[in-house]
Amino acid sequence: MITLATKRLHSTVLALLTLVFVSSLARRAQADGVDALAAIHLRVLAADKNLKSRSNGHLRIGVLYNPQSSSAVRLQGEVSRALSRLAEGSSVQGMTPETRPIPYEGVSSLAQRLAAEDIAVLILVPGLQDAMGGITREAHQAHVPTM
Repeated sequence: MITLATKRLHSTVLALLTLVFVSSLARRAQADGVDALAAIHLRVLAADKNLKSRSNGHLRIGVLYNPQSSSAVRLQGEVSRALSRLAEGSSVQGMTPETRPIPYEGVSSLAQRLAAEDIAVLILVPGLQDAMGGITREAHQAHVPTM
């Protein structure tokens, strides 16, 4: 029987492996652009064994960004468009990815937004460094992995 602690350990290990994998590939992908980075994110999601149980039959990817930063707003648009282009005619574990831009307006509104939008995974756009503690805590409590 798998206990709750074992499930949490598996989730934590998956999150750490994903972070290491994506971080190393992200450095390489910077030269290739946002399209390559979006493709890497989708490949990581394809390997996520808990994705279907978290996604409720539809894969909604939240792209969290700082609306006060013009570069973050621009990058959010680029990431969202790249994910949408890759999603056309493809699927991840049988689900078509849908992208939802989410402006970061504080920890309490993030928890509400994740639930309301039924977000399965959250991609963080650079520019949220000061809020990382609250973002990761809320995402973890909502069972939404971050990338």
